[in-house]
Amino acid sequence: FDAKTLRPLTLWNEQKALSLWHTNSYHDLTESADGKIWIAAWYPKSFRMIWYNESERRLQEMADFNVHTFFVGDYFNQVSTGKNGKLLFSGGGGVNITNAKGIIDTAQSVYARSESSLASDFCVGIAEDNEGELWIGTGEGLHAYKTQTKQIRRFTEVDGLLADDVTNGFLMTDNDLLLIGQQNGINLVSVAQLRQPAPLPQLTISSVQVNGQYRQLDASKPIALAKHENDLRFTFTTLNFSPNSAPHFRY
Repeated sequence: FDAKTLRPLTLWNEQKALSLWHTNSYHDLTESADGKIWIAAWYPKSFRMIWYNESERRLQEMADFNVHTFFVGDYFNQVSTGKNGKLLFSGGGGVNITNAKGIIDTAQSVYARSESSLASDFCVGIAEDNEGELWIGTGEGLHAYKTQTKQIRRFTEVDGLLADDVTNGFLMTDNDLLLIGQQNGINLVSVAQLRQPAPLPQLTISSVQVNGQYRQLDASKPIALAKHENDLRFTFTTLNFSPNSAPHFRY
């Protein structure tokens, strides 16, 4: 539609496109800074990253000018724009990153088959922050992916999400605030704060056993043991509300 007149615009030959509407499913679309229209879809007989070829007035598959093995899969859910004209396509199998012309960049794309840290291979929400880090929404939590180092961080209910299912509304603002639609609520994720190192939780000893007997502990004094007292056991805890499985420790 024309935004001023609200009249429909005819971008392509409807007769030629009729079979496309009847046999395929279109999930998301976006417009890049140069005015091109990009579509994430599902075609039963082909790949599903598409762009509108204005000069020829037709929908053109990006498989026409990309190596087929470079696609993460054949089912795409969302498409959004990244920095420097990049395009981000999420789907079953990971995330494809392309340049402004739609050429797939395999070095920056996220292939679930080779990224064991990606908890789910069905990616839905996709966005890029101002530092170039990719944020991916899946049914198994939110993932942050550094394209240069290939490092993945995962965030779940344990970290404050309302639910692990991050497959609904997904929007990155210009000031790196990620908005995630959830059932019965919305998560507002400050990407800048997540870049800061997490403070270590305070650790405290909760009990001491010597030869199977509990002993009162005075942390200001050393523990004196007799020669035969050779079985010493400590239990400790973190003073926070995280599940026991969340803190990682070593000694």
